[in-house]
Amino acid sequence: MSKKREQRKLLRKRQRITFLIIFFLFCTLTLQVAQPSILEAYTPGEYIAVIVEDGDSLWKIAERFVNNQMDIRHYINLIQEHNRMKTVDIYPGEIIEIPLYAYR
Repeated sequence: MSKKREQRKLLRKRQRITFLIIFFLFCTLTLQVAQPSILEAYTPGEYIAVIVEDGDSLWKIAERFVNNQMDIRHYINLIQEHNRMKTVDIYPGEIIEIPLYAYR
């Protein structure tokens, strides 16, 4: 009787481990499908032209348009690259293009 009990215990343990592995794989695959890829998240859908006003900084402008999935410092770098800016200095009256991203 003791041998059968041990076998049942072993079988239940294997079933639990198998369930946990399947559950973990399911969760991992679900998260992969649900999250956008880096390429999608960092591909702008469109651009908006912004006229720099007194007191504006690239940081302040970026704060208005950055999505919650991107670090603002990275976003500022993208703005600089798109506008071919060597520094973050901007001046009143200057027009800069701001990339807009779909994931907010």
